[in-house]
Amino acid sequence: IDEGRYEEAEQLLSGPVEKGNPIAKLLIVDCRVRRGRTASARERLLTVQPDQLSDRTRHAYAVAASLVALSSRDPEIRAMAIHAIRALPPSAQESDESLRLLIRALNDDNPAV
Repeated sequence: IDEGRYEEAEQLLSGPVEKGNPIAKLLIVDCRVRRGRTASARERLLTVQPDQLSDRTRHAYAVAASLVALSSRDPEIRAMAIHAIRALPPSAQESDESLRLLIRALNDDNPAV
């Protein structure tokens, strides 16, 4: 993905995605956001059930949701992203500068939140 081989990555991940693998789904979201396919990234993100994720995967979900929210300016996804970040352990929120930047950007994008 970091090498820009998004189509190839999506092909490799299609099997795990079909089996419901949430990490594969989040990687697909990453590919699609990077390609500017925001609507498609949003659709894939909505197939991930955050309450069924491990603690480590919840962090990745929060980041993915934030990126989709910021690129789509979708208020539903923005609310989901903010909730996902706030649901992380306080220690993770405080120690992760990228999460602090994301929550600030999400709130700046919609000051009423």
